[in-house]
Formats: sequence, C-alpha cells, structure tokens
Amino acid sequence: MIFRKVASSIICETPAKSSATSITRLNPSSGIVSPTQQQTYSTSNDDGEPSFGAWQPNQLTMIFQRMEATCPDDLKAYARCVVEKQNKGALVQGACEESFQRVMDCYRTVRR
Repeated sequence: MIFRKVASSIICETPAKSSATSITRLNPSSGIVSPTQQQTYSTSNDDGEPSFGAWQPNQLTMIFQRMEATCPDDLKAYARCVVEKQNKGALVQGACEESFQRVMDCYRTVRR
C-alpha cells in the first residue's frame, strides 16, 4: 500500500495483480471513513488518471439489506423493544431476547 496526501485527502493506492491500481480516497477531517465517505477509483486507463468506480457493499451490508427486505417487521420490533427498554432504564442483557431471536432466525435464513 502506498499512502499519499493530496489537498485535504489521503490517497491509499493498492497495486493490483494486473496493470490496474485500486485507489481509495479517505477524508481525514471526519475521523471515521464510512462507505458513503469513501470514494474508490480505478486507474486502468493508459494515462493513469483515476476514473470513478462503483461502491460495492461488503457481505454484511448485503445480508442486512436482504434482512430488511425479508423480515422488516422483526427488525422494527427488536429496535422498538430496545428503545422502550432504554427509555425505561431497564435495558439489560436479555431484555429483548424473544425479538432478538426472531432477528437471528431471519439472519440465518438470508445469509445462505
């Protein structure tokens, strides 16, 4: 990996096995780089100028997106339970176990 500072950004270049190079632009002003703050480029053209590439979600993001499509009611019920317990000051481990188990069943279903 090669790190370079360009203007207010840090460039991280990862040479690929082919002639293309993967470049990730990080925004250091925010402190945390999320997928929406990360811009990925590919320099596979002859002049070496970066061209925008599409952001690809990781495996966990894709699983969560499938969970949202498959069982949104279970996710909402679990979130609602956690918020209610937190507001009452009664959020302890196992407080929302029943709804958590439904979310885990959904996860096991969609990850395959």
